[in-house]
Amino acid sequence: MAPIAPHWEPRRSYAGTYDEAWQKERAPYLPDDFDPRFLQVAPPPLVAPAPLEGGEAVELIGFQADGAMHLALPAGRPTIVFHLDGKPEERPAMLDTVIIEPTARRLQLVWRTAFACDKKALKVREVEALLANLSPIGNMTGSV
Repeated sequence: MAPIAPHWEPRRSYAGTYDEAWQKERAPYLPDDFDPRFLQVAPPPLVAPAPLEGGEAVELIGFQADGAMHLALPAGRPTIVFHLDGKPEERPAMLDTVIIEPTARRLQLVWRTAFACDKKALKVREVEALLANLSPIGNMTGSV
């Protein structure tokens, strides 16, 4: 149920090779054999088989003495807009991480996006995250 540290298996084997050849040819970029699964912090049984869209039903079993808890993830996704050289560039956001704290009745959602700007990174003047199209979270049912 806890995060997997980057130096523990299975994450460690996905990091790639940071050898002398990498230092000469690729640094500071990720090595060619880097596997994106390295970025996955959750234990394998808690990794969704497909990207989360929002609206998924969630059932928590074994956290309450009197039964399962149920909730629905908020539907929709934020809109992310990067402003580079005065020009807005919208990028899709992907629901990347869901943290559920059942005893606190708290849900945290993390979305991820990317904007290829390479050597122009310092010219990004603003990043907007607009949440207007998100639905409210479904109620956590089950006693706490």
